[in-house]
Amino acid sequence: MSYPQNHKIIDISHFQPTPDFQMVKGAGVIGVIHKFSEGTTVRDSEYSARRVAAKGAGLLFGRYHFGHPGNIAAQVANFLDGWQPDELLALDWENTTDGAMSVGDVIEFHDRVLAATGQRIAIYSSNAAKEALRGPDPVLSKCRLWLAQYAAAPVCPPGWSKPWLWQWTAHGSIAGITGNVDLDSFDGTDDELRASWAGVSEPPETDTVTVTISVPRGSKVRITTTGEVEVS
Repeated sequence: MSYPQNHKIIDISHFQPTPDFQMVKGAGVIGVIHKFSEGTTVRDSEYSARRVAAKGAGLLFGRYHFGHPGNIAAQVANFLDGWQPDELLALDWENTTDGAMSVGDVIEFHDRVLAATGQRIAIYSSNAAKEALRGPDPVLSKCRLWLAQYAAAPVCPPGWSKPWLWQWTAHGSIAGITGNVDLDSFDGTDDELRASWAGVSEPPETDTVTVTISVPRGSKVRITTTGEVEVS
C-alpha cells in the first residue's frame, strides 16, 4: 500500500509541554487530538485550556478516551462530559495494566457514544484490535480506524482496507512543541479531512415492528401510529 507519511494530525496529552499552536499550524498541521479521559474518573488537566488555544489558532480539535475493561457506561459518561459537536471522538483501544477492552466492550462504548451524540467514534488501536478481531465486525468496521503502526506501510485489522488516520511515528518533531510528538497521516486533501473530522452524524436506529391483523370481511380498521406505516 502506498500511503503518505505526512503530519496533518498530531495527538498529545499533558505529557507534552504547552504547545505554541500558531507555530504548530504553521508547520502544516490541520488538527490536534488530545487526551480527555481515562477509565471512569481520570481527566487530562491540560485539555480544556489547549482546546481553546488550538481552536483559536484555527486548528481542528478532538478528544480521545483511554479505555479499560468493564464499567463502560461510567467510562462513556466520563468521556462525553462537556463534549462539543465539532470535536472528533476517539477511543484508545490498547493493552493496559488490567488488560485490553474486549470486542464487546468496544462495541458497547461505540453504541453508547452513538446514542448520546449521533456520531460514530474513531477507533485508535494497534495490536489490541489485531489480536481481538478474528474477522470484520459489522459494527466496528463502520467506524474510522486510527491505526498506530510504526512501519513502512500500515497493515489494518480485519474490517478495514486502509486506515482513516495512520500514526506512523511516536518520535516526530513539530515546530511549537518541545520533544517528541506522535505524527498522524491522512491520505486525502485538507478539505476531505475537515469534512470527515467529527464523523458522520447519524439518526438513532429505530426498530421495525411487523403486526399482522385478521378481521372479518367488511369490518373497518383504524390504525394510529407515530412512525411510517407500510400496508401490504
